[in-house]
Amino acid sequence: KLYINRQNLKENIEYIRNKIGNRKIIAMVKANAYGTGDTLVAQELQNIGVDAFGVANIEEAKRIRQAGIKGMILVTCVVYTDELKEAIVNDISMSISDIEELKYIDEEAKRQSKVAKLHIKVDTGMTRLGFTPENVSLAIKEIEKYENIELEGIYRGGRCKERPFRS
Repeated sequence: KLYINRQNLKENIEYIRNKIGNRKIIAMVKANAYGTGDTLVAQELQNIGVDAFGVANIEEAKRIRQAGIKGMILVTCVVYTDELKEAIVNDISMSISDIEELKYIDEEAKRQSKVAKLHIKVDTGMTRLGFTPENVSLAIKEIEKYENIELEGIYRGGRCKERPFRS
């Protein structure tokens, strides 16, 4: 069994806050918070002031949103076309790794009269998902063309299970 010491968790977050100053913290709670219970860990982290949460897929994002997580939830792998509606309805931020995805995201956000929130995923060298560092500025310019899309951030991403974006 795995146990989480809440006091140690709080002290670790305080230590990080002291090191980074007034910056936001995004806690990765994907894969059921690495086996420790994503909703429980996310709730505890929210209570001690963590700003945002990272997950691998839309199912994880919905689960922690339904558990009362109010901060930003970022799906770090691709949100596929058949999942866009749920992501936007639940105010879940999405990663983008290909310009082609933008028109589908914008169309769904428009249908809901909402703004989809995106983070640009930068390829870390595995050449799987993400924009190359040289193409990030191009991605930003493309995103700016869409009324129903807001760019929230940019990050260097790791591996994700792959399947075609349009399913």
